[in-house]
Amino acid sequence: MTEAAREVLELALSLPPEERARVVRVLCDSLEDPEPASPAAEAAWRAEIRRRLDDVAREGKTYATWDESLAKAERHLAERRHAKKSG
Repeated sequence: MTEAAREVLELALSLPPEERARVVRVLCDSLEDPEPASPAAEAAWRAEIRRRLDDVAREGKTYATWDESLAKAERHLAERRHAKKSG
C-alpha cells in the first residue's frame, strides 16, 4: 500500500460509521466493471426481473427500494455496533 493510500485509509477509519459506509459505497461503485455482463448473466437477470414482476402482478407483492434497503442495512449495522459496545 502506498503512503497516500495509508493516509486515506487512516482518515477514512477516523470517520463516523455512517460516513465510512458512504465512502465504502463510493469506492466499491468505482470498481464496478464497465464491461457488459455476459449473455448468460443478462439472461439470468432478465428472468429474475420477470419473476419479480410476475410476483407483483399475481400476488401484489412489493419489494423495497434501494434507498429503503440501504437504510435498513445501515440501521442493522448501527444496532450491531451499539450491541457490541454495550455487551
